[in-house]
Amino acid sequence: MIAFYIFWATPIYSDYILKPWIRLNAWLAAGILDVFGYAASADGTLLKGNGFSLDIRQGCDAIEPTVL
Repeated sequence: MIAFYIFWATPIYSDYILKPWIRLNAWLAAGILDVFGYAASADGTLLKGNGFSLDIRQGCDAIEPTVL
């Protein structure tokens, strides 16, 4: 975990792992919501739908529990 947090603090992690991962999460969530009849779309890290908007940020990405 110490090695992970050292890497976690680098710009390499932020630019090449975190940002693409969060965009993928938003895209997948929009696809799943569409399957269930909600008109949702993803614009970068922003998940938008009919009557809601959600911005996925660091901490909401489940990377830390996955590493643990």
